[in-house]
Amino acid sequence: MQGGDDKLSAAFGSYPLNSLIRSYAGTFGPSVGSCNAFEVIGSSLVLVDPVQPQYLNAGPQLTINGPGGVKTEAAASTGLYSATLSSAAPFYVAPGNYTVQNGSGGTNVAAFNWSLTLPPSLIPTNLPAHVNRAQDLTLTWSGGSGFSVATIFIYAGVPVTSSTNSYAELICNAQASAGQFTVPSAILNLLPTNGYGSEGVPGVNIQIAGVPLVTFSGTSGIDAGLFSAFITSGAVVGIQ
Repeated sequence: MQGGDDKLSAAFGSYPLNSLIRSYAGTFGPSVGSCNAFEVIGSSLVLVDPVQPQYLNAGPQLTINGPGGVKTEAAASTGLYSATLSSAAPFYVAPGNYTVQNGSGGTNVAAFNWSLTLPPSLIPTNLPAHVNRAQDLTLTWSGGSGFSVATIFIYAGVPVTSSTNSYAELICNAQASAGQFTVPSAILNLLPTNGYGSEGVPGVNIQIAGVPLVTFSGTSGIDAGLFSAFITSGAVVGIQ
């Protein structure tokens, strides 16, 4: 996400069927044409699936190669990788070609080398000055032809303690080529009117991203894999 830290996050896990059907199945995003809502209490917006998989050893590190160069990140724990690629301009994530690979692999996941092209970013074209929770909100954008999916992130946080916030977070997925999506008032009404869209800025944060989704199979130890990169664009606006 530009305007904040660029992050690399990856997880490799195995679910038995009875766990898979109770989990978020590896993604918090809804089906195209719909929205999900979450409340998170903590120090960040990070969502955690309450049903965790058995994590798989995919190797000691991941190497990502993109327009910003090569970054190598060690596993934080078995099957989990998380690192900050950049925290100020110039940001690492930019339109262009990417590859990610895991060297010689791990005990559960064989070696892979996946590739992805991130097109030029979507541009929001009608961000409102204020969001009225009682009315549907139609958002529009340009530049959607290079993407299959446009994801809309809307969130606000209310301070609970000096180090903890209560966040309301909405995630909507739309056909990127449609150039617009209407967020219904029923879900906008979940946003607090006394929240902050970023530190010290009252309101709600609206971000839109084009998301290229590349799926992979055929790697030993992986039934299905997903590789994506995205940049969000938006602003903090008022809410009433």
